[in-house]
Amino acid sequence: MNKRIFEAIERILKKKKEKVIFDVIIKDYDKSNFYIALVFSKRIEKFKVLFVPVDVADVKNVEEYFCYQFINMGTVNYFLETLSKAKDIYKEESFRNKLSKTMDAYYIEINVHVDGDYKFLTNQIIPQEWDFMFDIIVSLFEHLPNVVSELCNKILALFNDYFDHIKYDYSLEIDISKDNLGLFSETEMKQAEKMLAKVEFAEKIGDKYICIIDDNIFIFAIDAYKNIFNIYIEDKFVNKEYLYVLYLIYKNNIEKKFTKIIANNKRLLCYKIDKDEMYVISDNKKQKIKIKDLADKKIKIVDGDEEFNKLLEVSLKEKTN
Repeated sequence: MNKRIFEAIERILKKKKEKVIFDVIIKDYDKSNFYIALVFSKRIEKFKVLFVPVDVADVKNVEEYFCYQFINMGTVNYFLETLSKAKDIYKEESFRNKLSKTMDAYYIEINVHVDGDYKFLTNQIIPQEWDFMFDIIVSLFEHLPNVVSELCNKILALFNDYFDHIKYDYSLEIDISKDNLGLFSETEMKQAEKMLAKVEFAEKIGDKYICIIDDNIFIFAIDAYKNIFNIYIEDKFVNKEYLYVLYLIYKNNIEKKFTKIIANNKRLLCYKIDKDEMYVISDNKKQKIKIKDLADKKIKIVDGDEEFNKLLEVSLKEKTN
């Protein structure tokens, strides 16, 4: 049905003599679908921002769901100039195609019709190398209903420097009412239960769980209402049983806390001390920091396992004095 609606939108715009300059097609984003476009009406010679809530639209009467907002000509000129200047950056198709090889959900398609026709493809978030689009996307969303403002924050998350932002590798549709989520075999479930002993750290921070299992970082979130299981895996090639281990962590409220430290206002999750080095998670990756390098930094231990905290405090005093 969604495909037919997107096709109907295209037909109607041609019929109305409205030329698309820049559009954003969003499919299966938290199970929601939207169409957003900057269009030029040839009939009235004005630029407008179009928003179509695809999920509630009726394919037979799509036009009834068109929401328009006029946009200032000066803003449009800035968009056109920005896209024209960036053309040499994005002319290569490889630069414009950032689709995940493991996930079809959270599909984002952006079409630019300035000095040619260019299609950009990605999942979940706008890549940092597409930074020339930032102002354009923000401005378009400012002309949309407030109900989609959070969507703007999500797709532009990399530009907001959030520590806990995750670009997921998998988005699975699950049946939370079933023990196997509708995904796993009995053998996989039994194997996963044995693997629980390998969970080194597991903590819920915000709406996400951050775990270390077999020295591999897993970050996941489960939306029990929408039946969505989103997963980031540091090592992209792991057995399926690990995914069920994550579900068991969620189901059984398993918690093995990290030690949280703040170093020069940078938030880190510390999980190991080895001789002169501290092992931390920063920006969702494992990193090693030499403790002596922290000598001139403001260090604050925020939370964590009491025994590990004491060990860390002793190491910091020894190596930074």
